[in-house]
Amino acid sequence: MDFKPGTPLRDDQHANPILWWTEVDTDLPAIEPEFFTELLGAGKGKRVKTWGHTYGPLSPHYLAIRGGTTLHTDPAFARYSVQLQLYNGGYITHGVDDDPEHYPIFRPGVVVLLDTHSPHQVEADPRTGLTDPHKLTAAIDSVEYPDLDKALALLLNRIAAPPRVPKVKVTGP
Repeated sequence: MDFKPGTPLRDDQHANPILWWTEVDTDLPAIEPEFFTELLGAGKGKRVKTWGHTYGPLSPHYLAIRGGTTLHTDPAFARYSVQLQLYNGGYITHGVDDDPEHYPIFRPGVVVLLDTHSPHQVEADPRTGLTDPHKLTAAIDSVEYPDLDKALALLLNRIAAPPRVPKVKVTGP
């Protein structure tokens, strides 16, 4: 749901939706830029795609973004999202507090806990100077504040193999 700048925050919302972050030192899958063309198609427009969900709480999945997002909230989804950065061409996820110094540089290996019910957006990070319009995370969403160690272990297990472009089911004659 779009969030207009200047709208007052509710008592349960944060100006900075990144509630926690750390960096892991582990081997991450190699993601080539061509992966995004196959996944999102050619073009420069904004696109968001999520896939790989399994059922049950703390289900790891992938989230790919091209060209950023507008300032928005996700009230219909789980409140918390633990996101492990796998690829980032120079983007930052931030809230209405858009001072980049309050946020980590979203490089591969950075893990954040995002409050999705607080206003947030993805846009170019002025600190990086990178120009690739893509960002890929492995994520786990949770209604309740997650056990961060458990969520991180599940994410690291999920990324043991590189993400694959989801197969499209073709139906019809």
